[in-house]
Amino acid sequence: MEDVLKPNDTKENFDAIYLSNVLHLFLKDERTLLMNQMNKLLKQEGLMIFTCISTEDHKNFGVGEEIEENTFLHDGKSLHFYDEKEIDHELPSNFKVLELTLHTQTETDPAGNKEDLVLWFVVAKKVS
Repeated sequence: MEDVLKPNDTKENFDAIYLSNVLHLFLKDERTLLMNQMNKLLKQEGLMIFTCISTEDHKNFGVGEEIEENTFLHDGKSLHFYDEKEIDHELPSNFKVLELTLHTQTETDPAGNKEDLVLWFVVAKKVS
């Protein structure tokens, strides 16, 4: 299994990358590293598509010990919650946000319980 923070060296670049509920699992420095890695892997005009948990998720936001701003230890893992402004700030400067939409996604936890998460769906284009 490959570590998303240290992808294999590849000469191949991609038209699009999709990160489903991944970005918010990392601390600030790791999120920056991940975004920079994805930037390197994308072709010019490529799309970075991702979902991440929102500060609008009132059931989960603020639950647990706050270890960084808007980042909480929640059920043994760190969860970083995004507001609209931070998403744009977190992207490398050579990206333009094409779509930013809130949606609710129902997931099943390891114990079999269903949970609704309020997530951002983001599409950003590498423009330079």
